[in-house]
Amino acid sequence: DVPEFEAGFGVNLTHSDAFLKTPLFNNKVGLVFSARRSITDWVETITYKNFSESVFQNTRILDGLNDETNRQINVNNDFYFKDYNLKIVADITPSDKISFSNLYNKNQLNYTSENQRFRERLADNIGYQNKGFRVDWKKNWNSNILQNFDVHSSEYQFDYDGKRVKTRNNASDNETQEFLIKNHAKKRGAKLKLTYKLTKKRQLNMGYQFSKTEIFYLFQHNLNIPDNNLLSNQNSTNTTQAIFSEIKYQHSTKSYLSLGLRANRFSAANEWFFEPRLFASSKISESVTLKTSGEIKNQAVSQIIEYRNNGIGLENNIWAVANSEIPILNSKQLSVGFLYQKKGWNLDVDFYQKKIKGLTLMTDDLA
Repeated sequence: DVPEFEAGFGVNLTHSDAFLKTPLFNNKVGLVFSARRSITDWVETITYKNFSESVFQNTRILDGLNDETNRQINVNNDFYFKDYNLKIVADITPSDKISFSNLYNKNQLNYTSENQRFRERLADNIGYQNKGFRVDWKKNWNSNILQNFDVHSSEYQFDYDGKRVKTRNNASDNETQEFLIKNHAKKRGAKLKLTYKLTKKRQLNMGYQFSKTEIFYLFQHNLNIPDNNLLSNQNSTNTTQAIFSEIKYQHSTKSYLSLGLRANRFSAANEWFFEPRLFASSKISESVTLKTSGEIKNQAVSQIIEYRNNGIGLENNIWAVANSEIPILNSKQLSVGFLYQKKGWNLDVDFYQKKIKGLTLMTDDLA
């Protein structure tokens, strides 16, 4: 909806922020904008110090600051983040609404230190960046048919490089280790969804979705050792085409049923995957509602979970497209439960069984 005018600005011990909400063009268009920028790379406050101890626990950074036998000197710990969000909503006609959303965020950490006892210099640089946009068009063709069409794009970028320089009495024993991780992902897509009201109690949803994902990843344990690319892949691509349908049944406020089927075709596997989904609930008393659900899901893009702990000590999960070594992720889940509501109290209890196939790990055994 088109907002009323409002603006603000603030500063605290970690960041500054600002926002703006305003109507435009005789209240036909609304704009919402917000932005933040950390101050942690300019001044180290007590709040940032406490946050750092929590975030970097069990990592090389905090161990080097607190462990007397492994004490670090000449420590430079620069961290900053920035982000913004923009949304524009336009009421084109009484039955047409178009919205545009855009976001961007970046986190950067640069850390250097020296270990005087072991004569070792450390340097770590980590950067995360996300950006994306979405254009959404909603149209009421008549009182029974609603259309949702959107075009979207997103980009993810993770870059890490680290260096360990060890100095010994004998120069021939000096050692330099360098680590490099890169993971870049781009996704483009569009989705069309139609909602048709069959009766007052029944509703049919159907649609088509297309997306294309491109992923590049590189993982090197030690740049000084030739051909030491543990993982190296140039722009793997997966195209997904999906057809979906769902029927919903609502009997006043007592019972609800949703039954759907989604068919995905992944170019990475060159085959179709069918995913049935079910959700049902029934109110057996004024306070108790029983519910059950079941679903099957498949995914051609997954994360390789890396536990080698080569660099700064933070876990590194790398996005990758399925191939001959990385399988399609498959998830099957069943659940039953109940919801209890009385006098403003809510108790939601679920019992579920979930089975996931295709998880990929990288450990020292793969070196």
